[in-house]
Amino acid sequence: MSVRITSNIASLNAQRRLGAATSSLRESFERLSSGLRINRARDDAAGLAISELLNTDAHVYAQGIRNLNDGISLLNVAEGAVTERVNITLRILELAEQAANGTLSLRQRKQLDQEADALVEEYNRIVRTTQFNDLQLIDGTFTDVMVQGGYGSLGGIVIGIPEQFGRTVGTGETVAGQIKSNPARAGDVAVADLNQDGMTDFVTSNADTVDRVAVFLASADGKFANAVNYVAGDDPYSIELDDLNGDGIVDFAVSNLVGGTATIGLGNGDGTFKAAQSYALGTNGSDIKIADVNNDGVQDLVVAGGSSNLVSVLYGNSDGSFSAGRTFQAGNTPEYVSVADLNEDGNLDVVVANRQSDTVSVLLGTGTGNFLPQVEYDTEQDPRGVAIADFDNDGFLDIATSDMFRPDMGIMLGNGDGTFKGRVSYPFAGDGPVRVIAEDVNGDGIPDLLSAQSGTNQIFTMLGNGDGSFGARFFHSVGAVPRGVAVTDVNGDGAPDLIPAVWNSGSFTLRIAVTEKVFTLPLLNLRSQESALETLTFMRENLVRLDAEQGAIGAQQSRLDVAVNNLTILQENALAAASQIKDVDVAQESARLVRAQILQQAGAAILAQANQLPELALRLLQP
Repeated sequence: MSVRITSNIASLNAQRRLGAATSSLRESFERLSSGLRINRARDDAAGLAISELLNTDAHVYAQGIRNLNDGISLLNVAEGAVTERVNITLRILELAEQAANGTLSLRQRKQLDQEADALVEEYNRIVRTTQFNDLQLIDGTFTDVMVQGGYGSLGGIVIGIPEQFGRTVGTGETVAGQIKSNPARAGDVAVADLNQDGMTDFVTSNADTVDRVAVFLASADGKFANAVNYVAGDDPYSIELDDLNGDGIVDFAVSNLVGGTATIGLGNGDGTFKAAQSYALGTNGSDIKIADVNNDGVQDLVVAGGSSNLVSVLYGNSDGSFSAGRTFQAGNTPEYVSVADLNEDGNLDVVVANRQSDTVSVLLGTGTGNFLPQVEYDTEQDPRGVAIADFDNDGFLDIATSDMFRPDMGIMLGNGDGTFKGRVSYPFAGDGPVRVIAEDVNGDGIPDLLSAQSGTNQIFTMLGNGDGSFGARFFHSVGAVPRGVAVTDVNGDGAPDLIPAVWNSGSFTLRIAVTEKVFTLPLLNLRSQESALETLTFMRENLVRLDAEQGAIGAQQSRLDVAVNNLTILQENALAAASQIKDVDVAQESARLVRAQILQQAGAAILAQANQLPELALRLLQP
């Protein structure tokens, strides 16, 4: 072996080996202290890129899980609100069932009605105020919201509470519907299911030379068949439909302008009628109403006597015939009549509009078919219609009148004892109002007013505000010189449509309601057995809608739960894959660390020995 003093190859080799061991030791320390196999791109560029993408996915999925949980929280809030609405609905159903019991009096029903009103207010408050992060949830405006649970549109889930779970109501506006041929001068119109097919039909009374009642049967497509005529009396003017003989089949009653008679047609149950029978009124015949005024459980007839200045009452027999009745003094030319219990004594009272004396007469009933002497209240000029309803929601019935020569409606608020406050006028842009009816056309439970505008060939609608005043006005073109209007759901959408009676036109136009969806409840009425039964039906339908709404919310909650579980698995798999690539194998790296430590220590020892070789050369040179 040669010995040199100008170079130490052994030392250089030992230094290189020691440096490599030290570098390996440093990498092991870095990996073990960080827990990562890849600490910088040079460690494994491809692996680093893949692991970073996987970690990014995991972070996105984690945020997606939080997003989905927010969606679940939103639906939980909505579910809680719907549950409370279900509870309120069940309680109102209990109250309505109780109010429908015939053993209760008006006093008890009023107490039940007050609780129902309070529950309706709370129900509607829940609808209006239920929110999540300023989003209205159950008022019909919350329809489609995307909850982002991943990448792109495919990673989103659309949740919402569809508006179809609301109830359909009218807005007060209408559009033109079916145009029907007018058999003759139609003075009035009434609606009912005449052939027991579950669809509402309508009947008009046609005066002048025809002297017929025209029957229009409904079909499943919302249209009506052509009229079928039945003989009535002389100049039939006003018509009412009801079961007059207790067989469960709808019959008709018309008052005749000429001859002083009322004509009865008993129904066969298939939309046809038996031969009509007329009964003497003892007065002229104008407007007619069917009601049980003597509390014998059989329907009677109340007819405004026109120029005779009388009101005529025919008392019904259980077979659909009528006994000779009585007449009662009214004002000058009573032409229109309405019947209701005005003083809450359980007996029906009569209100007539007196054309020539510009008054309405109130005749309080005794429950025996007799009436107390009339009390007159001033109207405006030539009242041509009278309707009775609770317009200010105080529990007392009020009177509405339409005046032929004034473009307004008059309201007389009731005191609950059969007396009334002075008339308050509500004007509109029109003239010639004939007849007035009170119906809820926009589904808020507040009675609205409708009248035939003979001067403008329109039906006029005025929406009630619930405090005795009126707001929005609408006009509906129907045909020449309308004389009456009926309200019913023609096309089965749940909103009331308008069927007119026109006098001077060869055809008339049905008006179909413009609709919207609402989630609130209307004002309910439990103050009578009949209205309580109607409330039972309505609230049962509301419960069905709420059940469907709960089902939709539950389905979406279930879907979001599944989506959360799926994202959790995806997140775990992404993190696991990234860990496999980037994380250090501690056991393997510990072995490398020990090996590097041994090599470093050995290298240091060998380097020390190698550094001694030049010193050996110096010793050889010594003498």
